[in-house]
Amino acid sequence: MAKRKLSELESSNNGRLLSSKQSTRLAEQKPISPTSPPLPKGKQDIIAVTNTLPLQIYIDQHIPDALLSYHARPTTNNNVSPTKSTRNYTIFCKPAIADPSTSVLDSLPSVGALSNAEQRTCFYLIENTSSLAYASSSRGWRPRAKWTEMLDKDMRYLLVYETGTQDLTQIQQKNATQPASQQEVGKKNGEQLDPVTEILGFLSFMHTYESGMPVLYVYEIHLRDSVRGIGLGRHLLRIVEEVAASSKMRKVMLTVFVSNTHAIDMYKRCGWEVDEDSPAPKVMRSGVVKECDYLIMSKIVPET
Repeated sequence: MAKRKLSELESSNNGRLLSSKQSTRLAEQKPISPTSPPLPKGKQDIIAVTNTLPLQIYIDQHIPDALLSYHARPTTNNNVSPTKSTRNYTIFCKPAIADPSTSVLDSLPSVGALSNAEQRTCFYLIENTSSLAYASSSRGWRPRAKWTEMLDKDMRYLLVYETGTQDLTQIQQKNATQPASQQEVGKKNGEQLDPVTEILGFLSFMHTYESGMPVLYVYEIHLRDSVRGIGLGRHLLRIVEEVAASSKMRKVMLTVFVSNTHAIDMYKRCGWEVDEDSPAPKVMRSGVVKECDYLIMSKIVPET
């Protein structure tokens, strides 16, 4: 199995819905996409084919239109402000970086790659919800490695915006043209300043190989406080499960800190299980059993 370990869902410090993934390759600042296994003569590399699809074709083939919107029922959840009406959200799928062969149409802000402002907003959400959990783990918090991972050429993002508050096309165009000075993540009174975008949350994922098997690996799930507890995280997971089935992946996978028992319980309720490649406890020479601080979890994708 490729040594791409350590992600987080539901930070143990704050119980927030998130997922962060870090790897040995990333720590060494090397490309993270593993080499595909040998293929029978005449058989296509399904990962390479999927990863080279133009964005709009990828969306048309693998993401039903109905899943790119989400309607949250009125709630009184303690994690969010009480609402009396349904809240509607729109989800955009974008690659981390632009494909040089992308057409002019695909380069429009609404369907193009992540803008600088969007990249920084996503990093802000990761840093503010999970850097402490990373820092206390065996890997530590490594911002440069995280940036390298975020901008891998095969990484894709699902970005969440609230529908109806503003014209989404204008928001996307604003994010794409935000001045660099406004994109920076600064500090004020010891707290991170939020980059100027309207993103409420995101999920990032990649089609890759694990143990020679084509899988969809979830790298991050992060939501702002205002949209936690309304089922939006589960909806994002539902999208990637649909994408995995449509693109003929064998599993959906992620890693999670052992300390995040709430996250583990939630995944199990959604049909996820501890993966066979999850690291087992190590017995030291002294006889002491050393538990790993993360689990690898997965869900088998039904054949279609």
